[in-house]
Amino acid sequence: MSMGSHGRGKGSSQQASAGKGQAKQGRGKPSASSRWRCKLCGTRGHPSSDCPQATKCSHCGNSQHTTKRCTFGAKPSERFLLCTNAEPHHPCFWRRFLVPLQRADAKTFKVDDPREGRVDVGLRCISSGLFRSQGLRRNSQVCLEFEMSGHSIEVSGALVRGLRPDDRSMGSRLRASIDAFIEGGGPPDPEEDPVGWSASEFRGIEVRKRGLLKALRAAIRGAALKGEMTAACSPRVAVLILDPDGIPIAKACEGLAQREPLVGIIAIIGDDRGLEPESMQNLATAAESLGAEVIRVSLGSTTLLASHVIVLLHHYLDEMVHRCTNSEPRDYGLGASRRSADVSDQPEGPSKRQCILK
Repeated sequence: MSMGSHGRGKGSSQQASAGKGQAKQGRGKPSASSRWRCKLCGTRGHPSSDCPQATKCSHCGNSQHTTKRCTFGAKPSERFLLCTNAEPHHPCFWRRFLVPLQRADAKTFKVDDPREGRVDVGLRCISSGLFRSQGLRRNSQVCLEFEMSGHSIEVSGALVRGLRPDDRSMGSRLRASIDAFIEGGGPPDPEEDPVGWSASEFRGIEVRKRGLLKALRAAIRGAALKGEMTAACSPRVAVLILDPDGIPIAKACEGLAQREPLVGIIAIIGDDRGLEPESMQNLATAAESLGAEVIRVSLGSTTLLASHVIVLLHHYLDEMVHRCTNSEPRDYGLGASRRSADVSDQPEGPSKRQCILK
């Protein structure tokens, strides 16, 4: 009898423990998907890209396909998504940052040792050039030139998916794209498999066999071929070359804002060794021969990291020429009352998001 009671007691204890475990599991943190609030239908559980009520692509705005089937970027002319904002002075224009890595070899680049050839400088430039709070800059592109092997890698903020701003994950993406280029691989065909192409890790990362001078010419010629530059108007593509004796960046941006709208900006950023005066002159001559305006700009007398230079250029262009519309903050399940309380607790004056460098 005692044994039976003991057996029943033990079973009851196990069931109770299991019940408690299930109860604890039920009270755990909600999954990541349950914290999403769809911007289209307002319900939780999925982002707007997966909304069953979607009638157009939330990425490029095309009504002919949904976000998961977006093939924007399949055409060579599709590299930027420009916003409709025209503040503070000009409509949106694209921004390209060319970063020559003089000792980098794309064939021997190792994810575990990005300092070899100072590829780590380029990885940080990608992060500074494309990332901002709440997403990527869709009007920006960073082009790394692996000078030792003659390879060019373009990363476009309007196209790349799932990119993270840490050296290892970014280096892994570049390594995979380089290997695919060398071995003849790449993303699926966008017409046969639009879903696979849209979600591909290769989307927005293009590897080519060319050097810095060819990359500069291609960027300027691309604008001319699309009719963005005409002989009837002043050059709309400006090439910024860093020079300690150049025009202060604030004054240069003020001059850009006073002229007619820009099509694009190309900024040439040196690696940890900078650029030789002869190389800068060759680049300036090539740009001017194609109708671009060359502006030698200075960020002051202090030597800065290449990635920091890109951040400052973005800042001055944002505040003095054009500032893209910011994405709406993501709803992480805090609720309206919590967000209102956070705002009401802030002291008077500019918020952290509105802080501007002086």
